[in-house]
Amino acid sequence: MESGYLVMRRQNGNKGEKYVGTVRLVEDDSAVIEWPGGRRSRIPLPAPSDITVIPVGSVRYRALRDFQELKKEFSKSPVPVLVALLEEMGGEATVKQLQDETRHLGLAAEHDNTWWISIRKRLLGQPRVTESKSNGPLKLIDDPFQKERDLPAREALEFLATPATKRPRGLDQALREAVHAGQSELTAYERVAAHVLKVPLSAWPASTNEYTPQGVSQKVLAMAVEFLADATKGQRRAKNPTAEPSPKLGKGGAPPAAAVTPLLVGLVTTPEDSAAADQAAKLPRGLMAQACVMAVMARFESEDRTVGGDHLLRRGTVLLPEALDESPLVPASQREAFAEELLVRALDLLLRSAGQRPPSAPEREWVDLVLTAVPEHTLQLGVAATDTEDLAAALKALPDRPDGSRERVMLVLASLADTPDNAEQPGTPANPAEASAKSAESASAGIDPGPAEDASAEEPKVQESQSELAPAVTVDAGTPAQEQEAEGDAPGDTGPAEDAPTEEPTAQAPQTGSPTPATTTDTDAPAQEPKADGDAPDDADPAEDAPTEEPKAQESQSEPTPAATADADTPAPKSEEADDTPAGTAGAPAPVTVLAPEERNRYDIALSRERAVAQALRSERDQLKQELAASQRRYDRVGEEFAELRARLDAVTVELAAATRRGEALTRQAQRREQELRQARQAGRAASQSQLRQARIDGLRALAAVLAEVADQAAHATEESDPSRALYRRVLAQAATAGLVDIGTIGEETEFDPSRHQAPTGPAERVVVERPGFAWRAGGAQEEVVLLPAQVRRAEP
Repeated sequence: MESGYLVMRRQNGNKGEKYVGTVRLVEDDSAVIEWPGGRRSRIPLPAPSDITVIPVGSVRYRALRDFQELKKEFSKSPVPVLVALLEEMGGEATVKQLQDETRHLGLAAEHDNTWWISIRKRLLGQPRVTESKSNGPLKLIDDPFQKERDLPAREALEFLATPATKRPRGLDQALREAVHAGQSELTAYERVAAHVLKVPLSAWPASTNEYTPQGVSQKVLAMAVEFLADATKGQRRAKNPTAEPSPKLGKGGAPPAAAVTPLLVGLVTTPEDSAAADQAAKLPRGLMAQACVMAVMARFESEDRTVGGDHLLRRGTVLLPEALDESPLVPASQREAFAEELLVRALDLLLRSAGQRPPSAPEREWVDLVLTAVPEHTLQLGVAATDTEDLAAALKALPDRPDGSRERVMLVLASLADTPDNAEQPGTPANPAEASAKSAESASAGIDPGPAEDASAEEPKVQESQSELAPAVTVDAGTPAQEQEAEGDAPGDTGPAEDAPTEEPTAQAPQTGSPTPATTTDTDAPAQEPKADGDAPDDADPAEDAPTEEPKAQESQSEPTPAATADADTPAPKSEEADDTPAGTAGAPAPVTVLAPEERNRYDIALSRERAVAQALRSERDQLKQELAASQRRYDRVGEEFAELRARLDAVTVELAAATRRGEALTRQAQRREQELRQARQAGRAASQSQLRQARIDGLRALAAVLAEVADQAAHATEESDPSRALYRRVLAQAATAGLVDIGTIGEETEFDPSRHQAPTGPAERVVVERPGFAWRAGGAQEEVVLLPAQVRRAEP
């Protein structure tokens, strides 16, 4: 009995009115009880038979103090309540007795016999409940799996994940309880495996940020990969793949959708040889695959890249095709941006490794794999932005195989070598012999320079006059006083490139888009006037950015006009009808401009750069779209986190109730142990007091025998002054201080008392004392212990 216990006392047997009190004070041999109304009383210990002691936390205690909560728990899960009640009933009871007890407590009054038959079967399914005999009373035994329930959570999970053909009934449940009790010790992958093994878990911790499979057994990892495969199977569908999260995510302690990618990344980047990690590399698609590939690249870029490189390469080989696949799960712009970033990092890894130390075999194979897998246009842009000399030297470290990455990059480098960035600008004087040789090589190779319409997108437009066309006159600004004769002055003639004068350099053309100044002779120098069929030459607009090797386009005119004389620095007006005038209009054919190969290559490079700028703008647009989608996902994630917090609150509430029940059970167990200890202490104290009492009685009995002898001598003394009489009175007075009293005096006549008198001649109604007896009275108590009965004889009538 402990302070706080309840006691119940019934008057007039079990049918009388019951009174429930609370234990307020417990002493060694008594307890103070407070009854309703504040009245207190003291009961002896051990408690009398008419008092029932009800420990704190027991089913009866909860029925008296928190009946509604107990009834709700019984309605939801009656088996644990009945097991606890069976333990309180002494560990053995029939179903009928349990039925009567629950009805007496007010729990199962509405249930019929069919319900109790099913409950019996469920009770027998508990590991601690068995039958004393076939179809006999239920009996509670010691927990056979208590050792398993006390296991650490990780060890119990390992045991639970081990495949077994047959296990004792109740073992799996005991292991699940052990894992549930220590779930805070589990890693992320162990929590996933525990969910697969049907362990009741709380909501996934929102603070989880460590996804490291090292130290987790392969059996547990295999269970986690099994769940991840089921959660991502929608992405691997051949038709209509979807990136929508599985409905199983985030429920019953399962990881949320946001945790799937980190779980996969942690598995595929582990440097250990793991069959579960290899299997996980086959699961991701789309953005998940891209995240895994980038994580593998980061591992190769890290300081400890030499650890587990073979395993990373094996998984990266599986992941890379899925990350670059044209899947509907990933927008094309995002896939291109991923390929560009991956290529840049691969080239940087190759150059960095070549500059520091020779790359390891897994690094070489990984870079070779990336350079082989990226698209051709991505490879060209990436190589063009890299130092070609360093790259050419670093390529020697890659494996040389047909159609491999080394050959691909070398071809790109060769094409870039043919189109150097330091090519001459338009208008720069060139070697005529070299220009003629290159033109001849182009003609012999069958290269078609293309019509003027095809070159118009990359070259300056030839300007035409609005009303009249005149032969174009081109004179070097730095070489005055030289006369240029226009050949082919017929209207509509256009001079070929071979007819261009090469003896003197022409003025350098301005940049594209700027007006071209008209170069004519001064009016004060008649020797420099151009010779034309007309009296005055028309204004000539040379083509913008045209190279010095090319002729100026000759424009036809309907009537010869005088040549316009102007200063060399004054630009000629640009005709706005040049682009809009179709070929053959006004009797003039379309102008044709022929570019040299070097000039064409420069324009090709400029066009590639403009395309790169456009691609960057598209990438920026796609990035903004991704940020918008990320914001939407964050908004959705906040909703998911709110739902997770609510689920966690519910789980914590359930755990708190379970912890409360466990605490109450432990309290009851501790109280039982303390009561047993107190009872043992009380029993020891009682035994000690009994032994002391018996020892005192034995000593006093010996003293009583001595006093009887002294009394006998004093009785037979003839004189009053006999010393034996004085000695008897003195010893009798001292014995009285120890509670020793005499029984009768010699010659006294009294009624016969069988407990105090001894009659050798047989009992009689009246007897005479022949020899006094002695008794012991402890502490003045009314009860006395007869040490030596008085010797009596029958009284004479």
